[in-house]
Amino acid sequence: MKLQLCLSAALLAAGSLAQAQLSIPSTGVPVTVNFTGFDGGGFDAAPSAGKLDADNWAVTGFSDGDRTYGSVDTISGGDFAKGVTTGDVVSGGIYALDNAGNIGLLLQPTS
Repeated sequence: MKLQLCLSAALLAAGSLAQAQLSIPSTGVPVTVNFTGFDGGGFDAAPSAGKLDADNWAVTGFSDGDRTYGSVDTISGGDFAKGVTTGDVVSGGIYALDNAGNIGLLLQPTS
């Protein structure tokens, strides 16, 4: 529950920094996004281990530029691939948040 609250708070704070494209099959049915295996390695149209699928994410507002859904270039490095952290980050970017082995997405808008 703490991880969900942390992720929710981070996403609300980041607002316009990242958007995900998610298919919701019907109302009233919970949808779970699982970040297991994500290691903060960035985004790719054909993701390898540790990366997120670029077809499902649009990212704007970082100093490394903006990326639309399905960007054909591999996004790995800089703001888009900050690696794994347990928190207390000081540099803006996208991280894999490791909370006692539970992996989540952490968006740090600025330092």
